[in-house]
Amino acid sequence: MMRAGYSLLPGNFRVVVCMLAIFLAATAALADSATTGASLDKVILRLKWLHQFQFAGYYAAIEKGYYREAGLELEIVEDNPEEESVKTVVSGRAHFGIGGAELLLHRSRGEPVVVLAAIYQHSPLAFLVPATSDITNVHQLAGRRVMLEKHSAELLAYLRAEGLKMEDLEILPHTYGVNELIAGKADAISAYLSDEPFNFVEHNLEYRVFTPQSSGIDFYGDVLFTSEEQVVKYPERVAAFVKATKKGWQYAMDHPQEIVDLIFNRYSQRHSRAHLLFEAEKSKALIGRDVVEIGYMNPGRWRHIAEKYNELGMLPADVSLEGFIYSPESDNDLFWRRVVQVAEIVIAFLLLLFVIRMIRSHFNLEELYRKNRVANHRLKKSRKRISMLLGSMPGMAYKYEIGNRWTLRYASRGCRKLTGYKPEDLINNFRTDYASLIVPEDLARIRPAFLNAIETGKPYNLTYRIIDAAGQQKWVWDQGSPSGNAKTGDKTRRLEGFITDITESKNLEVENQKIIADLQQALGEIKVLRGIIPICSSCKKIRDDKGLWNQVEQYLKEHTDSEFSHGICPECAAKIYPRKNL
Repeated sequence: MMRAGYSLLPGNFRVVVCMLAIFLAATAALADSATTGASLDKVILRLKWLHQFQFAGYYAAIEKGYYREAGLELEIVEDNPEEESVKTVVSGRAHFGIGGAELLLHRSRGEPVVVLAAIYQHSPLAFLVPATSDITNVHQLAGRRVMLEKHSAELLAYLRAEGLKMEDLEILPHTYGVNELIAGKADAISAYLSDEPFNFVEHNLEYRVFTPQSSGIDFYGDVLFTSEEQVVKYPERVAAFVKATKKGWQYAMDHPQEIVDLIFNRYSQRHSRAHLLFEAEKSKALIGRDVVEIGYMNPGRWRHIAEKYNELGMLPADVSLEGFIYSPESDNDLFWRRVVQVAEIVIAFLLLLFVIRMIRSHFNLEELYRKNRVANHRLKKSRKRISMLLGSMPGMAYKYEIGNRWTLRYASRGCRKLTGYKPEDLINNFRTDYASLIVPEDLARIRPAFLNAIETGKPYNLTYRIIDAAGQQKWVWDQGSPSGNAKTGDKTRRLEGFITDITESKNLEVENQKIIADLQQALGEIKVLRGIIPICSSCKKIRDDKGLWNQVEQYLKEHTDSEFSHGICPECAAKIYPRKNL
């Protein structure tokens, strides 16, 4: 019956039906492959050095299956002294690599690298000397034998900041050990704070280090990077790799002993377990996960690094960071991407529905309707979840432009509770802008801070007062940062952040200050008689601070707030008015 019905269809129409069937089958196969992970995407990571705890997060992510869950199969390749990791990644022989702040220098030279995550928030590179050395500061490295490793841009910047040049040092090939240093064949070496110092500790020897941070050069340490080609052509691969890597580092930091055993048993016994544990302990402070999440990168800090390189003549002043810092797909972008995907599915279903209506007797429509309902239900849930999230935030998220006016481009639903205005009343309103809500004297105070944040690219934290729609004055805390510069004639700048109502806490603060002031005033008005008071043993007069003798009544009037009432005691009455014997 099915075949008979199919044969009655026109030839061209049968082709359309076949093409739709092939399309749906391919889509289903692709979805199945993505969800089951049957075919893993093989990627290569090029290390910055040899196997050790410095790369613990990658080993942990492999061991715990985080990469496999992300649909990836990772191959780790150790460092090759014959070829820089940047060249390996840009050429496509590796998909990902590990570098440092010098990646910014490579980018300025036209090498299309993109930084993905800063694993080490602080560079572990330093100059290492024995404690017995007569070198007590970095300036004394001039004329000395120094073993300097590659990828040491921050150390070169450190030397320049201290007024030294490479020519001032006798540079020796680095053997990546401390034997020459201990034997006196070298005066100093470049070293990782988490690695080489262990050799001194192991032999109960004291050591001394000189770090770039002492000169204000605080660069990122190990940075995961890739090429622009990977980001553009394979965004999902890059996003999955970064997410799995961060998860692996989180596990490695929580279970250092387990990962040390993994490295020692599976990857390398070049370092002892004690050495690897030393490295794990020192890495904690360098990674800084108690301050920021693992892998966190701040564009403002990259700008600061670029400025430092420029000050030292290592980087042009006009270098652009556009495209250099990885920007993963935001939740908002992901949401709309899902909306588009759902829309595409709906369109495909509508087209298929048109075909099915023509051959209704040969297809079961129930399953298609069910899928459509599920897709719509998920879409509604996603929208509701995002709406509830923004609506439950105790304050107002915002985006606005600062130019001749402060034009609000976005405001969350918390805007109404904070200002009394609906978001749509203020967004793109060129007559009532956000600046008009700020108390004038506060606006004059905070405007320079906003402009300074725009010029420096740094975040800001400000408190000021606004007048809401009901005319009530509120104290708010505004924290945000510049979101980009628009190249317009009126120097328009964009800011984004979050504003919180702190009126209650501010009022409590003012009330407490008033109470303290009242207490201090009351205490100041209290006159206390204390210490030794000189009094005449005969007439009972009291000597004041000027040396004059005063009656008790006069003295107390001058030194207290007491008032006196006059009377006469029985003894005095008897003396003054003696009774006559009758």
